[in-house]
Amino acid sequence: FPSHDRSNGNVAVSNVFKKTGEDELRHSDLLVDLLNRRGISTIETQPPSYYWEEMDKVITSLETCAAVLHLGEVLAADRFTVIIEHDRTPRDVFDFVAQALPDEYYHGVVFAKISTPEAIDLVRKTHDRVLTDMLGQ
Repeated sequence: FPSHDRSNGNVAVSNVFKKTGEDELRHSDLLVDLLNRRGISTIETQPPSYYWEEMDKVITSLETCAAVLHLGEVLAADRFTVIIEHDRTPRDVFDFVAQALPDEYYHGVVFAKISTPEAIDLVRKTHDRVLTDMLGQ
């Protein structure tokens, strides 16, 4: 999707996006397998998301795109850390998180390097506003 290419022709940045996509696809496959083993089916298509529609609006440059991805990866790493540190996390869930957590942490770090503090601040404020909207506060 050339119209979605935010790498500005930078091969290293393009490779970060590609590698992250590959990692996320692997995580998705692992999670689907885990859910299927537990007898839980997955939905292949999702309804439109107010959250992502609003977050997409802030993506106007490579830096804001990286900031959105940075925030998503940091939030995922935070959630995964809570799960992995919980003493009653089921073994299969623990194993999945143990495989995905290092990638999520790394993705957060690398996207922060591609972004800027200003873009990350803008994205964080947008995230907070959207969550407030969604919670009706």
